[in-house]
Amino acid sequence: MDATAVSLVGTVDLKTDNPRKLPTSVTAAVLDNGYVVQAWESLDRGDRMIGTAALFTESLQPASAVVPYTDRWMDPWKVDLIAYNTALPFANGNILIAYIDMRDQKGKFVLYDSRMRIIKGPVVFSPKNAHRFSAVRLPGGMSALVAFYEPERPASGALWDEMAGQCLFTVVNAEGAIVSQPRPFTQKGHVRQLAVTLLPGGLIYTVYELNGAVSSVIDQTGNILRQEKKFYSRNFSALSAVALADGNVMAVFLDDRGMPRATVIDYAGNTVATQDLPVDSVVNLYPARLSNGNVLVVLAPKNGLTAVILSPAGKIVKVPTTFFGEYGFDEYNHYRTRISVTAFRNDMGLVLHSGNQPKPGGQSKVGFSLLK
Repeated sequence: MDATAVSLVGTVDLKTDNPRKLPTSVTAAVLDNGYVVQAWESLDRGDRMIGTAALFTESLQPASAVVPYTDRWMDPWKVDLIAYNTALPFANGNILIAYIDMRDQKGKFVLYDSRMRIIKGPVVFSPKNAHRFSAVRLPGGMSALVAFYEPERPASGALWDEMAGQCLFTVVNAEGAIVSQPRPFTQKGHVRQLAVTLLPGGLIYTVYELNGAVSSVIDQTGNILRQEKKFYSRNFSALSAVALADGNVMAVFLDDRGMPRATVIDYAGNTVATQDLPVDSVVNLYPARLSNGNVLVVLAPKNGLTAVILSPAGKIVKVPTTFFGEYGFDEYNHYRTRISVTAFRNDMGLVLHSGNQPKPGGQSKVGFSLLK
């Protein structure tokens, strides 16, 4: 095994009820007890779209029945039910699944207990409509901050809104109660991309697109502690971010050439380091901070999954390595993700992926993979 390359530790294949459509808007998260929750949109056996979730053990074996968190829906004019899907576990074992319902553009969540029994929901968290949301668990593990972009255009056109809107956040507790009503934390403008991450001290670091890539820092009550500062001025896409143990943040995105890049930013918004990632034809990329402090970035090029591991300083620790090269995992569009990456035990990263062979009669590759 090449010590300088990312290694594939193991893979667990997952089945779906209906192979006519690959799962989209996939998300996975690790609970405090080591179990894993997985959620996605798929088709049921009657060709109806539905959001479902399930629980898995630490060894990625089924630990619950597959449960729905949306109703079943069929519309010949629409191809999606869910956008921006996120699973987030609380310290008491309850699990929040948040998403945007494409039928009314409302941000909603459902709360389950540790056995995937529903406690509450769907509950609407956006007063008008929502787009481009990002959620993070707050210190203590008993509440979560959900940040979202609210366009000015009516709900029917929210995904393509070119008018001024604003980013707001709300706080949901582990019992499913909204304990902080939506409050703005950006100036008005068209925010096309948004991500939030939790700093070691409990403050929230936000990165978003507003006439360039900018960052700011807020507290859990919405006070803006550090005004927005630009860290990239050109066109870009596929923005994500993870907080580092030293208080810096690593933002990953595709630059104006469509090339993947990692930028380390400090609390003040200054760029500390920049690392170009030598992978071509990337559609999207997903970071996760591993238990050893390094950052795993999984990229979706035209074929396969490519993974690279970076140090907190932004240097490449393990070179880009491609897996499952005969399959395609690139998204149909940016809000229908087919890859989710999260930290796992023993310095591993857990990847939930949904891909297929791009040819008539091609096989699918849906499941979990462990990378290190």
